[in-house]
Amino acid sequence: MIYSLYLPLVVACLLAMAGPVVSRHLTPSAATRLLCALALLSAVATVGTLALLAVGGSVKMLPFLGVGADREQLVGGRDGVPWPIGAVALVMLVLLAVRTVFAVVHEWQTLRELQEVVNESEDGLMVLVDSRPYAFAVPIGAGTVIVSTAMLETLTGPERQALLAHEQAHLTNRHHLYQVIAVIAVAINPLLGTIRREIKLQTERWADERAAEEAGRPVTARSLARAALAATRTPPSVMAYTSDHVRERLAALAVEPPTSRWATVIPVAIAVIVGGAALLDALKACVTVLEVFYP
Repeated sequence: MIYSLYLPLVVACLLAMAGPVVSRHLTPSAATRLLCALALLSAVATVGTLALLAVGGSVKMLPFLGVGADREQLVGGRDGVPWPIGAVALVMLVLLAVRTVFAVVHEWQTLRELQEVVNESEDGLMVLVDSRPYAFAVPIGAGTVIVSTAMLETLTGPERQALLAHEQAHLTNRHHLYQVIAVIAVAINPLLGTIRREIKLQTERWADERAAEEAGRPVTARSLARAALAATRTPPSVMAYTSDHVRERLAALAVEPPTSRWATVIPVAIAVIVGGAALLDALKACVTVLEVFYP
């Protein structure tokens, strides 16, 4: 059995657990980028491992079909992938592909529904007359910040400035792209759900820090607290001012701006290198097997 095939999948699971912990020692912007990189690498490792297992298992299935029985002996029986594992890997690949398509379609449909609303906006800001307090950024075109009159009435002038600066930071820094990456990564590997939640938190903190630069940390904290107490639910695909993790965000605004401690990233980097090397070794072994069957 090719044990190097399984190591990348193990590393992907470890990164799913370690990523959120390590990210707490970085600035929100650095943490977001690191988490997205880990999510992508873990997703690639998951797909790569399953694909190689499926290919390796297919080699073991060929003799049952009367094909390549003599060549199967050339690659050896001990270092191959048992055909049941290959079959399971193939089924999982199909299921993950379906999950990914559904996740992307869901995100796309939600944004399409919002597009009909923001098409009427000309300056990137839309104020809706509504008794329900809400505010969120819609990443369509140049981006639009939507805020209700009830939300504006809830906040003072400086607090409104903090709210608008927060939402504009989402659009300026293209936070929706990070969230889309997280959605796709979780569709491929459900264990990455912890990383997705952490990316959501870190993008919100990133926007909070940008708002604090303009309006000050105390004002931004008051704005967030007031809005959170009054806010209603918003569509899941948009970047709402009062989304989850309000308590953590308020705690972060109560202290000095964070700094990155990059030494904490070293163990993660080592794990990525080990996993990548194992995946490359498994790929070489797979190519060798295929060359025997398809010279």
